[in-house]
Amino acid sequence: MKKPDVLLFLAIVVALGSAITGMASEERKSPTVLASEYSIR
Repeated sequence: MKKPDVLLFLAIVVALGSAITGMASEERKSPTVLASEYSIR
């Protein structure tokens, strides 16, 4: 692999990692939001 390929691969990995962590945090937020809504009601 040439260096540009390595940089592109790293960029893709970082983008995927950030997307996965973002989705995981969203999933973590939604149950707490639902629980707080139920407790308020």
